Amino acid sequence: MKKNRILYVLNSNGVGGAEVSIKRMTTQHFKEASVVTLWDHPNAQVNFWNELGPRYTHLLNKKLNIVTLILAIIHLRKFIKKNDFSVIQTQLKGADLILGFLRMFHLINSKIILVASLRNSYGYYYRGSFPNKVFGFIHQFLLRNYFDKVVVISLQDLDEFKSAFGLKLRIIENSIQKNSLGKDTKFPNKLKKLNIIMVGNIKFRKGYDKLLKFCDLLEGKEIKYEIKIAGGVEDEDLLVEVISKNNDLVNGKIKYLGKVDDVFQELKSADLFLSLSRDEGLPISVLEGMSVRLPIVLSDIQAHRLIVPDISQERILFSTIENAVELVFRKFQDQEALNIELDAQQNLLNSRFDFETMCDKYDDVYQSEMIS
Repeated sequence: MKKNRILYVLNSNGVGGAEVSIKRMTTQHFKEASVVTLWDHPNAQVNFWNELGPRYTHLLNKKLNIVTLILAIIHLRKFIKKNDFSVIQTQLKGADLILGFLRMFHLINSKIILVASLRNSYGYYYRGSFPNKVFGFIHQFLLRNYFDKVVVISLQDLDEFKSAFGLKLRIIENSIQKNSLGKDTKFPNKLKKLNIIMVGNIKFRKGYDKLLKFCDLLEGKEIKYEIKIAGGVEDEDLLVEVISKNNDLVNGKIKYLGKVDDVFQELKSADLFLSLSRDEGLPISVLEGMSVRLPIVLSDIQAHRLIVPDISQERILFSTIENAVELVFRKFQDQEALNIELDAQQNLLNSRFDFETMCDKYDDVYQSEMIS
């Protein structure tokens, strides 16, 4: 197996689910693979890639604009030509487009295997605004014609993805490493304080605007509460709005943690994991919450339905904010039901979301293309 035979290409040095997944893969399984990020993110996480040492390269200390995009194409081509990669896997839409154009115009070695990993819903890539549809059309054309394999990391929208990519499509669900930090899930009959954790970058898509009404409804309950948010900032105005809500709260507090080095410790110290997301790919943070036996309450979207055990869905998924608050308090009224719910989450993790199994499936994709 050649040294540095795999290269993972990410848009920027920002950190989200794609970056967390690739960091784990390259530090725990593909230990000779390399990572390249193309441009600066406005809220980059310092030292995130330090463990990779020389296996990590950041190409441009520039924010994204048309000039940066052109420079990224030029510098990435030079970087690839200088190194001996047999597989290149893109993780985000911008990187997909750049590698697709490089292959289309014969600017990289035709023997390099190109794999795209699609981390969001079909609609995220190909519907919505007119500009998104135009870029989506180009994106789908490039993946169909110039990539060797297209991997989707969630079971949602499979019929549409299969129609778009046919035999090139592979399904490898996002997965996490087993965690030994089990939570004590015995709660008193009447909670005096509720510690809630939310994980994910601050943006409209993650539903943080809905947190304001959630807090208003909690204020009407006889309980003290704290809501911690772990993640980067993609919408500064929304963060200000959320933090300013503290001025209206009597019983509660919202605390923004920023990006945390050890999310599992934050999860373990919480009583409940809350997600208000409007759209997700396969939410790795929810799986992380499950792994420490943390009770979860999630918005009723397709991505969440696909990773919640059938037996627990009515206790976990909400359609309205009023319903979310109801589920939060219902969660702790029946210890036996809660234990059944948490056991079901663990069983689901063990059967479907094992990290090493996921990595082996990626390796099978790489190896099958080398053989063919």
